[in-house]
Amino acid sequence: MIDKLLEWIRESRNITITTHMNPDGDGLGSELALSRQLREAGKRVRVLNCDPVPERYRFLDPDEESEVFQEDRDAAFIRDCDLLFVLDNSSMNRMGRMEEPIRTTNARKICIDHHVMPGAKEGGNGGENPWDLLWNVPETAATGELVFQLIVALGGPLTLAKAEPLYVTLVTDTGNFRFSKTNSQSHEIAAQLLACGVNPVKVYQEIFERNSVAFMRLLGYALTNFQEDCDGRLVWVTMNRARITDNGAEEEDTSEMVNFFFQIYQVRMAILFKELPGGKTKVSLRSKGDLDVNRLAVQFGGGGHRNASGIVVDLPLDRATETILGEARKMFPGSPTSPSN
Repeated sequence: MIDKLLEWIRESRNITITTHMNPDGDGLGSELALSRQLREAGKRVRVLNCDPVPERYRFLDPDEESEVFQEDRDAAFIRDCDLLFVLDNSSMNRMGRMEEPIRTTNARKICIDHHVMPGAKEGGNGGENPWDLLWNVPETAATGELVFQLIVALGGPLTLAKAEPLYVTLVTDTGNFRFSKTNSQSHEIAAQLLACGVNPVKVYQEIFERNSVAFMRLLGYALTNFQEDCDGRLVWVTMNRARITDNGAEEEDTSEMVNFFFQIYQVRMAILFKELPGGKTKVSLRSKGDLDVNRLAVQFGGGGHRNASGIVVDLPLDRATETILGEARKMFPGSPTSPSN
């Protein structure tokens, strides 16, 4: 796999790198580390994303390497480049406005990802996975681990400018090294990145201590208005448009606040239902242990990881809550609606 990647990189001059809509720490960190390595190798590289860099990750991109995609300016570059990397995302429906130029590009399309892809095969897969080369390792804790391997194979050197974003991929997608996919490889890579000068205190402060007053107000609401079922193993909270706008939290990423519910001992699944404009609902799913919320997300067109997944459904808040909770309850043995009853 890496030999083929190295061959295609050697043969390329103009390269596009992208990730999913609303880039997170793993997607963005992987992009920036890889782009810096390829630029050192003399390649012309553009990092193009549908959405801007979130505030908490801007410290990784002081020179604004990540550009917000503009159709009239950037579509032609994507179609005519030699090589295109899609990182931390293997679903075309998560490419947003960039889907059409990516589908029609003349470039070799490479996908590097660690999300579960049912039926995925290396190489072109057709349909929704039209990759010329697919490197998908679901057992890996973060896409950044695969990008780390590629950068090492390319000959490095592993500088701080590449090590810091790679460290962010690990910190964010392992939940500070506590999620189930965290393993010895994750810690071994982290050790090498720390040896390059990464400051873990700075990284934590930049990512996790930048919450706004609006976020904290919504968190307070969530912690005092959640509901529970299945003997307390399932908790959820709903947020309507009025709650969000009245707190000035229109632009806030609320998905991570559901993690706070796991400080309650018996909680095994936590769900946040957030009303979006246009009658849609965003659903953030988190779980502990072997409880696979990705399986639940896939039922409704979403996806992610075993313990952290998301969905956007074309349903109003009340219907989305009722529908998804009905399926969530089935995942708890002994509950009135589980398959065992």
